[in-house]
Amino acid sequence: MRTSYWVKVTTEDSYPARDDSAGNLDYAHVAALLYGVLNEILGSQDTMRTLTAKSGNPNDSVITHAHSEVWIEQLHKSAHSPVIARCLVDLDAPRAVSLHKPRLTSLVRSKLPYAVKVQKQFAAKDSIVEEPA
Repeated sequence: MRTSYWVKVTTEDSYPARDDSAGNLDYAHVAALLYGVLNEILGSQDTMRTLTAKSGNPNDSVITHAHSEVWIEQLHKSAHSPVIARCLVDLDAPRAVSLHKPRLTSLVRSKLPYAVKVQKQFAAKDSIVEEPA
């Protein structure tokens, strides 16, 4: 059985679309950091088992396969905007599984040098498209 979730990670601050030459973070740097962290978390079998185990013990997880896709863009098409990552996370298991949002939020925030908001939503089969709207 496949259970799917949309995970959104949005920066709390806005960043310039282009390098401002003052050494501040810009969209490209923020997006690269965000992609790296999400790839590290969602691409790790042990981490995904921890995020799907009711007890937090990876040995209690029943997932047999996890797959994710990540899209990153500016939240608004403007000179300064928050950056948003939209992730589709597919979890295969003998039964439906949940993705533990508090653990995911804590893990994402611990690996980034800037503040973010993390959201999770069940993805119904008919809501899944190639790219999120």
